[in-house]
Amino acid sequence: ASFAQEPKKVEKKITDPQKKEAIKTVPKSEQKKSQIKKTQLKNAQMQNKKKKQVVRKAKAIRKKRNG
Repeated sequence: ASFAQEPKKVEKKITDPQKKEAIKTVPKSEQKKSQIKKTQLKNAQMQNKKKKQVVRKAKAIRKKRNG
């Protein structure tokens, strides 16, 4: 019974540090780049939303004027 339990313990010991290493291996510069890309994308989306809002308002004003 003791033999059956030992390999499981060893496997756990091996897998945990690998996971930690995998998390560490992503360099800071890459993290920053991905963050910058995300923010740029969000900004672009916000800009598009604003443009669409302006267009909608302009259309509404034209409709009211032309009645």
